[in-house]
Amino acid sequence: MESAKVLTKKERRQLRQQGRVPHKLKELSKATQVLKADRKKDNRTRQPWNRPKNADDGDPFPGPVPHSHSQLDKYDWGEGLDVSSLRPGPHQAHARRRERLTEQALHEMATGEMLLQEEDGFLEADEGEDTADISQSELRDAVDITSATKQFELRLRQFGPYCANYTRNGRQLVLGGSLGHVAALDWVTKQLMCEVSVGESVHDVKWLHNENMFAVAQKEWVFVYDSQGTELHCLKTLHRALKLEFLPYHFLLTCCTERGLLNWLDVSTGRIVTQTHTRMGRLGVMCQNPANAVLCLGHTRGVVSMWTPSVPEPVAKILCHPHPVQAVSVDHTGTYLATGSVDRTVKVWDLRTYGCLQSYRLGAGASHLQWSQKHLLAAAVGNTVEVYRDCITGTPDRPYLRHKMAGSVSGLQFCPYEDVLGCGHRNGFTSMLVPGAGQANFDAYESNPYQTKKQRREAEVKQLLEKRRLGPPIGIDTTGIRSHIAISIHRRIGVRSSIQPELITLDPVALGQVDTATLQEKVQAKEKLLFVKTPKIDYTPRKKTKGRSKDGKMAARKKGVRGLEQRKYIKEAKKASKALIEAEKGPAKAATATKKAVLDRFKKKSL
Repeated sequence: MESAKVLTKKERRQLRQQGRVPHKLKELSKATQVLKADRKKDNRTRQPWNRPKNADDGDPFPGPVPHSHSQLDKYDWGEGLDVSSLRPGPHQAHARRRERLTEQALHEMATGEMLLQEEDGFLEADEGEDTADISQSELRDAVDITSATKQFELRLRQFGPYCANYTRNGRQLVLGGSLGHVAALDWVTKQLMCEVSVGESVHDVKWLHNENMFAVAQKEWVFVYDSQGTELHCLKTLHRALKLEFLPYHFLLTCCTERGLLNWLDVSTGRIVTQTHTRMGRLGVMCQNPANAVLCLGHTRGVVSMWTPSVPEPVAKILCHPHPVQAVSVDHTGTYLATGSVDRTVKVWDLRTYGCLQSYRLGAGASHLQWSQKHLLAAAVGNTVEVYRDCITGTPDRPYLRHKMAGSVSGLQFCPYEDVLGCGHRNGFTSMLVPGAGQANFDAYESNPYQTKKQRREAEVKQLLEKRRLGPPIGIDTTGIRSHIAISIHRRIGVRSSIQPELITLDPVALGQVDTATLQEKVQAKEKLLFVKTPKIDYTPRKKTKGRSKDGKMAARKKGVRGLEQRKYIKEAKKASKALIEAEKGPAKAATATKKAVLDRFKKKSL
């Protein structure tokens, strides 16, 4: 074996100057070259992209993963772009590559279904039995220990009846007794967060954007408390509220009052967005549509009206019952509406066509209705809670589950991502087990039931950055009450909100469309003002004496008058064009613009 010649640094520099390769790459021994070649060959054959297509590498399932049409339709985003209609070139190649990536992402999402290990299931009764006859104690004894702890009862007979509300991730619970008892707890671990007595009647409770703050509709006004029970704010603009709803994507706290007022309050600025007088009497029945943030109100004339903050009149009305409406509920997809009346009827409506799908009669009038994430419908009839299954596709003869409470039911809500139904009643609160009610798999970026303190802070920062508010948030108290991270976020953000309340519409798809008729009218108006010729002016000067009526002087007088009229017309056209442009910019700029006073020039200029 020949040994490699070792070159000095000076010799290697000379080789580079002559254009020759140094010894480290070329002047190696033959044994080293053979060894490197063999190693490179082995590495090349080990790489999967260098393998031959027909090589038998031991894969038991070669080729792409097969998917059914139902799996692909679940994640399909609609018809793609017709690439053949584009002109051949870089744009067509870019569009073809984008369509190929979209198709690849569709198959990857369908393949990822195998990672969703949790499955939802319903009760299956034996032959000759009915699931409605199964009691909660029998269910508790049959399930595992973790699920058995989710069925419990809080006996609070002194301050009832109670209303309850879960957070969006379904981990925390807030209770409000009509005689002034308010408590917040982690209902999974049964750890009490706070417990206060407000000293006056409580009509409703509602969590805000996370578990750090919740709103309480008390006798006169709406109060905001933190998770420690400290009073943060007294919202005197919300007077005698009966029902509360919170719109999480718009940071809006809405309430309906006994005087027929409907209020939207932005909790990130503390300002009233809109206050609408419905002129429909006392408002005690309200729910929100989670899909488009439209509020649904039930009235004594059997009408369900839908409201948005940008329109002073209801955007839609449905005559649901010939008698007063007692309960309304919209499912999480925003497709189905359930209404209950005093005439003992419950109806299911399709909000896409506003048609009635199902109508059936209960033993008594349903005072409360609530949809679950798997389209189970819970109805409170006196002191009994009945849960119905498949009430959209058919009319059920018997309930899926039935449970009798210790008192009359005053509130219902399904816990998100859990097979649990929370029931507030006259003597306290009861947590029911309802198999198959909750969504088995959750999106951790949307709402995470197992989020840590750090993840909660990051989620709050993300929400506030998406909101981009003006002014101090409602959580900031100038008296020294700590407001966690909202103060630092507010200092960094000083621009207008990106999710305006005006974006709440009955049809959210219409926001992405172009109003063609209005656009054409604006273009035509601009053309009339800017590009039209000045009108012809017929002017005949009167004759004068002393040589002032000669042809040259008459023509000069005509030209002067026509020029003066043309200048007046052009000046008016420019003024009208400027007014049109200002009107297109919207009233926001006009509202912020202030007229300068005479003495403003003596004010100290800010650096």
